[in-house]
Amino acid sequence: MISPALVLLFGCLTFALGAISPAHGHGVVIGVNVVNPQRLTPTDRAAVLDQLQMAEVKVIRVPLAAPWGGDDYGPVIDFIRHASERGINADLVVGLQYREGAQRRPAVTDPPNMWRSFPLSSADPIRFRAVFEPLFDQLEGLGITLAALEFGNEINWAAFNGEFPIPGEGRVFGHEDLELDPEARQIAGGYRSYLRSLSALKDIRDHSRLNRETPILSAGLADPGSAGPRPGSKTDAVAIGATLQYLRSNGIDALVDAYGVHTYPSPRDDAVSRRGRLKQDTLAECRPPGEGKPCWLTEWGLAGGAACSGNDALRVALMHEILGDFRQFAREGRLKGLLYYAWAEAEYGIYRCAALTESGRLVLDAKIFE
Repeated sequence: MISPALVLLFGCLTFALGAISPAHGHGVVIGVNVVNPQRLTPTDRAAVLDQLQMAEVKVIRVPLAAPWGGDDYGPVIDFIRHASERGINADLVVGLQYREGAQRRPAVTDPPNMWRSFPLSSADPIRFRAVFEPLFDQLEGLGITLAALEFGNEINWAAFNGEFPIPGEGRVFGHEDLELDPEARQIAGGYRSYLRSLSALKDIRDHSRLNRETPILSAGLADPGSAGPRPGSKTDAVAIGATLQYLRSNGIDALVDAYGVHTYPSPRDDAVSRRGRLKQDTLAECRPPGEGKPCWLTEWGLAGGAACSGNDALRVALMHEILGDFRQFAREGRLKGLLYYAWAEAEYGIYRCAALTESGRLVLDAKIFE
């Protein structure tokens, strides 16, 4: 017998995730990133929501963050509430909290020009619960059911994990490096700290009123390619496959419903190379239900230059190809979410010159996955 709560949840998801479309029996969540809406004025936030609603967007990825640091989460909660009222649900990117006195890696203004970042090993699950649980309770008090809870962002490279030194040596670490290489071993210790805070998030989700079935996603991982040197790079990273293998060996599958991954296919590569990278690197660890964990691509994007709607032919052609590749992973049950980066961002945005671009219409077309 299906519980009333599950019936209610299914109804909410059917309404709010209207872009979900069956792909050989498997649903794919279609949506778009909205970059830092908490930094917009109330008028501008409302304008963005008008645009999203007009385009029939049903899922957005947004950070649970204060405008410029601090502890004023009011603007982003306001945005999520008004989005929910319009039938738009949020994949909420939840940040970690760090122990008192933890030191950030300093910003670097010379190349590779990197902002300050806390080392992942200083993540504090007790502090995380103290900050996140009241905010989550506030969202539940507003009657908000989320599309997903995504814990962290791109923890496998230097920009979002101060465990990596700056400058680096231009290396992509593999699974063996996490056991043997001194720098990679330090990063692996940070991964274990990450899992302790992730466990706190799962406990909060599991005891929630409205979001008990909301999927938890691991941090969307950057896609640096296969393990090995990156000539010319001054930053280091860990390959997606190596990161997920290590996290899985330390128990992540008991804490998440899916893995978050990112990819930005290069127009300079040929179609065979792009497809091969998806199979060998980006989505290699994604599994159908019953065989492991599927993936959500919580960021994927193609640069569009300064094109306005109607002047988007090159990007449209490439999107047809990429979406065809994604469709195969979806049919296999290995890909459950596609959240495009981003709505109105300068380089990758699909909303340009006050209109949804042709490529944007393609990105949001769930019929591709029928």
